[in-house]
Amino acid sequence: MIINAKKCHSITFNYSSKNTPPQNLTLNDNTIQEVEKVKLLGIIISKDLKWKENTALICNKVNRQFYMLYKLKQFGYTEDDLLIAWTTIIRPLTEYATPLWHSGLSETDKRKIESLQKKSPCYNFWNPVHR
Repeated sequence: MIINAKKCHSITFNYSSKNTPPQNLTLNDNTIQEVEKVKLLGIIISKDLKWKENTALICNKVNRQFYMLYKLKQFGYTEDDLLIAWTTIIRPLTEYATPLWHSGLSETDKRKIESLQKKSPCYNFWNPVHR
């Protein structure tokens, strides 16, 4: 395997005031750039290990997919069809890599992700309280 040094980045997770981040890291005579956040396998990991930006990414992806659900509803798809579309296309976006980031979510980020369900055009179909 050949590592592309131009695509490598450095991110330091350090909460100690005594430690300093490494300086001038190089790989194959290329300086590795220090970054504040990195996108790794579709997850945004920030230097402070907060999940605010990752939550925003999830919300953005889900909101774009809601348009598809609204169109399916307009075309007369049944409640079951909309529920299948939600569970196969949209819900996986909200659950991707949850063991990594869910336990570290702030209350605000949790509310943002949970509110996506209530915004869904099929929320009343799958929530027995609102049926």
